[in-house]
Amino acid sequence: MPLMSGGILAGFVTSFATAAVELSATIMLVHSQSDAPLAYGLYVYMQSAAGRGPGAALGVFAVVIVGLGTYLSHVIIERGRRERGQDH
Repeated sequence: MPLMSGGILAGFVTSFATAAVELSATIMLVHSQSDAPLAYGLYVYMQSAAGRGPGAALGVFAVVIVGLGTYLSHVIIERGRRERGQDH
């Protein structure tokens, strides 16, 4: 299991980053705006000139979330590599 954890975590981060920016499936699957993810909110805000500011802020927030997830997965993978290297 410890050898698989890096691959599982990398797959999770890759699927999370893809899902965070995926819009076509989001538009088809959302029934109400209260259930909509961040990508749908970005789409709705950017459809009007008045929503460009909040839409841009949501875009920055989405980039920060994806970047933070990628960084945390890198830290976890490196920590696991160091621990396995010390055991052997």
